[in-house]
Amino acid sequence: MNEAIRLTELIKSAWPVAGRMLSAKGVGASFPQGIPFQAAEAKGAELNATMGQVTDGDGSPLPLQALKSLIPTLDQSWAFLYSPQAGHTPLREAWQKRQRRIASVPADHHSSLPIVTHGLTQGIVALATIFADENTDIIIPAPFWGNYTLIFKHNANATISPYPSFINNTFNIDGLEESLSQAGERAVVILNFPANPSGYSPTQEEADRIVDIVTNHPRDLVVIFDDAYAGMVWEKSAISDSLYWRVAALADPNRLFPVKLDGITKELIFFSSRIGFVTHPLQGEAEEALASKIKMVMRAGSGAPPGPSQAMVYAALQNPALEDQIESTKLLLFERYQELKSSVHLLEENPRITVRPFNSGCFATFEIDPSIDAAALRVRLLREYGTGVVHLLGTNAIRIAYCSTKQSDLPKIISRIDTAVRAS
Repeated sequence: MNEAIRLTELIKSAWPVAGRMLSAKGVGASFPQGIPFQAAEAKGAELNATMGQVTDGDGSPLPLQALKSLIPTLDQSWAFLYSPQAGHTPLREAWQKRQRRIASVPADHHSSLPIVTHGLTQGIVALATIFADENTDIIIPAPFWGNYTLIFKHNANATISPYPSFINNTFNIDGLEESLSQAGERAVVILNFPANPSGYSPTQEEADRIVDIVTNHPRDLVVIFDDAYAGMVWEKSAISDSLYWRVAALADPNRLFPVKLDGITKELIFFSSRIGFVTHPLQGEAEEALASKIKMVMRAGSGAPPGPSQAMVYAALQNPALEDQIESTKLLLFERYQELKSSVHLLEENPRITVRPFNSGCFATFEIDPSIDAAALRVRLLREYGTGVVHLLGTNAIRIAYCSTKQSDLPKIISRIDTAVRAS
């Protein structure tokens, strides 16, 4: 039995549906026993000539002073030497501790040690490679983040099976259930809350129904929780914790495999860092088996995650002021959200615009009457009104990002959208 098949059998034994849902590439994946593997085994040896990186001969880096002087407070080994493929263990442990604390996860509820990825995007790519192929339906509310199409359709050859996010301006839970019932041989569900681009998180009642549907549906499922905007929730009626924890606690290993993706881009307001994490419920040998498959996909792409970012994040997680600083930034975003909420009444009075629900995250979306081309509207707003918005490809809707806009400018943006639509 080769190594990839051995790993697959370990996963099947521990969590049968996860093993069955592996794509052909997922079945064949295993982290190669090449240089990184052998270097890790040789770590601590009296004489070690394995890893091809410049050191002082005793394992410490030899950074150029021009670079070292820029980051003198960081762990120099983390900052200037190759990272382990799954990331530095202390960072993985610190992130796991923080995520479980935020969600008040019971001590007896197992979660894997998060794997560090090169941004949350690399985590999605790894999961798409391992769990999706030409026979897989990707069930997701629309409109959705455009990169899902590139990752699942163009890279993995899967079929995107969208359902409308909202029906009568309420979250379309029936659409989720119907899409599941109509899916083909294999199905992967993506739940992205707070959502990009809609800026919506479900209410507690809606969350209860979503959890009930995915945990009780009779078909085999992989459910990916894209928690990129975790914590950015502005209304008390919306859920504030990831649904991953509830679903993982209820998941039948014979039918449902949940995976959580998150990262520090939004949670720590660190957009340049490219640090994400993958968490799932496997443990023991099965946890290591899935890690091996994920690491292989990562190594075959952009390689190991960046060391300086990991060093910075780990140091920040030790800072007792971190959470207060996060809350301060979230307060700023909340104030922008409130300003936008008080301004959109102008659009709600425009019969050619539908304001879609938004209560969290960074965005708001506006569906434009079919008599107006939303793509042309975007260009008109830019050229004639000096206002940049996003046209959501494949839809007749536009999106604004209030996270990057001054509070005082939000009413102006809304007014210009209203004027441009009325003039169209």
